[in-house]
Parts: sequence; structure tokens; C-alpha cells
Amino acid sequence: MTLILLGMIQLTWTSAPAAAGQTCENMSLLMSNEKILFLGDKLKGAQPGDRRILNWRVHDSDGSKLGAFHVVTTVLSDTENGHFITSTGSLVVDTGEVHAIITTELPDASSEAQSSTDAVNWAIVGGTGEFAHATGTLITAPPQHSAKSLDDWALDVAVACRP
Repeated sequence: MTLILLGMIQLTWTSAPAAAGQTCENMSLLMSNEKILFLGDKLKGAQPGDRRILNWRVHDSDGSKLGAFHVVTTVLSDTENGHFITSTGSLVVDTGEVHAIITTELPDASSEAQSSTDAVNWAIVGGTGEFAHATGTLITAPPQHSAKSLDDWALDVAVACRP
């Protein structure tokens, strides 16, 4: 069964048991950052152990709010091109939360204006409500018009069926 809501979100699920690993729910959303909080000495640039907390507003293409994506990023080390980081994220929607993790490189973890210039694949590691045993992928991608923008990022979620 497929239900299309607000023109931008497509939720797909099966009412009969599905094979393990089969995609049961897809969500194609947008997200815009509402707030970034730095924990550490950002005047000196990001250091190992520093954190940044990001609160993203999840919305459709018309700007209608559908939920939130909360992220905590921890700097692990400096790299030649920026910082190696690990992040945990919770996508919060009406039917529950999707929890995801990633370890990747950022150009500058101490900058509010810069983030990844490429799509980032997160591993879904569970959740709450309808997503209590979720697995799959969550992909965040900056808008094509500007890698420095914190508005209208693509947020694509593919949740696998429960075994």
C-alpha cells in the first residue's frame, strides 16, 4: 500500500510479512537547520572531543513542518581536509523516531557555514514507535545550489521491514 501526503512525502509499507531487508517505508523530505550549539572552544577551531548540536526542521517542498532531525556531532580527530567526526541523529515524526549514526569527514566542524559537500549515508540503528526495530539507511545531502547553505537539504530515509 502506498500513501502520498503533501506531495513530497511518500510512505510505502506492506500489510503482509515481508522478507527481511526489504524496504517497507521510504520518506523523501527536506530539512533546514534551526540552531547549532557548539560545545568546546570554537575560537581555536574544533578539537577532539568538541561537540556541535544541530536541530533541523524537517519539512515538505512547500515548507510545511513534518518533524525534526536532532544531531549530536563529536570531533574525533583532525584530518588533512578538516575533521573526522561521528554523529548520532534522531528523526522525529508523528509515528515515532528513526535513530541513525555516521562516522565521516567534515571540511570544518567548527564552522556554522560549512558542512559536507556530498551526500552522507547514515546507518539506521533502531527507533521508537513504528520504527522500534528499524534498520536501513538515512541519507542527508546539501542543496545543489550551495554546499554552504543550511536550508533545504535532502533527507531520504529507507527503512527495512522487521524480520
